[in-house]
Amino acid sequence: MGTDYHSALEEFEAMQDSLKRPDTAVCVLCILDTALWRRVGSDAVHGTCSFCNQENTCTTFDELADVVDSVVNEWYTTVSESGAYHDDGELNVTTHDINDVAYDILNEAIQPDAHAVLSDYVASRDSTDYGWVQNADIWATIYDFTKGAWKNLSRDLKDGDESKDLRTVATLSSETTGLLAEIRDVALLQGLFKVSSPALWRCRSREGLTFPLIAKQLGSPPSGAANRMTTEGQSVFYGSVGLECAVKEISQGRDISFAAGKFVPSRELYYFDVYATPERPSVFEIDSHDRIQALDFLDSFSKTLSEPRTDDSPRHYIPSQVFIKFLRENSETPQPEAIRFKSSLDPDGNDENWVVFVDREHCVDHPAEDSDLHLILDSASTQEHPSSRTFLSQAPSTPST
Repeated sequence: MGTDYHSALEEFEAMQDSLKRPDTAVCVLCILDTALWRRVGSDAVHGTCSFCNQENTCTTFDELADVVDSVVNEWYTTVSESGAYHDDGELNVTTHDINDVAYDILNEAIQPDAHAVLSDYVASRDSTDYGWVQNADIWATIYDFTKGAWKNLSRDLKDGDESKDLRTVATLSSETTGLLAEIRDVALLQGLFKVSSPALWRCRSREGLTFPLIAKQLGSPPSGAANRMTTEGQSVFYGSVGLECAVKEISQGRDISFAAGKFVPSRELYYFDVYATPERPSVFEIDSHDRIQALDFLDSFSKTLSEPRTDDSPRHYIPSQVFIKFLRENSETPQPEAIRFKSSLDPDGNDENWVVFVDREHCVDHPAEDSDLHLILDSASTQEHPSSRTFLSQAPSTPST
């Protein structure tokens, strides 16, 4: 059995080696990444695939390797060109072997039988000395500078170094508003401003409520305390897509009696989405390099707007308040009517919260006749519970929508 195994292995390796040729054919069905196929498909010809043995439209290893090389050069630089230096006999940056780089780039882009063979072929064409270095390890991008500037501004706002009147963004420095505009523009370009009609649960402590519940009891408070996205004195609606999440938000770990109801908007909302950034494009998409970097930046920025409150500082939410206030008061672009964001109470990051900029008067029990945005209470959804702790313990069997 051992002899048969080794013979089969040697035969397989010989077959793999025989395929490491420029003219090895790969058909459209064996290329799983549509963006990769678009890069090579225009020169494809009819032939027999070297991997699935089917007659189909095929390209060659040489064509594929040219595209992989171009992607490598977008994300990596040779050690000799990187400016890396030796420190006690070792390079001061992490180096990467071209075979590993090609293998990572082609992961899930090509049929598994062709994956390793094409990676080896790409490596066989490379004459680079010392290997490759990721560009991100040696050069900062514009998004790195923006990320650093936002981090510094957030720290200064929390520490009170920029002691401005947060009731208006007009008091912010031109440097600060320039940074906020830069972040907004990246978000606009990458599609984080959208439209939707979410159904939102809202809970209140049962104390002082009368039943049956009406929209103005359960909806936006007449004048709210400062919160994650809003400053003190604003009448806005905070709600959750799931009832369980809404209960967690109102109870904050305590055991309380509560009332709940679901609201629906009178029309689609124009909103800013920091709950989830769009899927990353394939590295084989033309100009995907900048888009991937922009989305990575927006992902890290979004997390700062939903980060858990780890202290009792009244200034903890000021960075997010300032940014949202900038979006709402700036006249250069349409103002969002809502913000979609992650609940900081969910360690898995799945619970979905919204803040909708409607005051108490626009929370209604029946559709209004005017064109203003209203939130309409679904009377059939209203409910009351004597114990939030008991409710949450039974949540897996409790409908949340």
